[in-house]
Amino acid sequence: MATDIYFNESIKKAVKGLIERRILIGSVLAHKGQIIGKGHNK
Repeated sequence: MATDIYFNESIKKAVKGLIERRILIGSVLAHKGQIIGKGHNK
């Protein structure tokens, strides 16, 4: 399912923030089936 791809990317970004000793927040922005942005709490 396409939403699983977005969810998994968001989790990866959240874990990156956690590794950097930040709050566990990750986000993904998708448009027409393409990820156009992603990030984590910095």
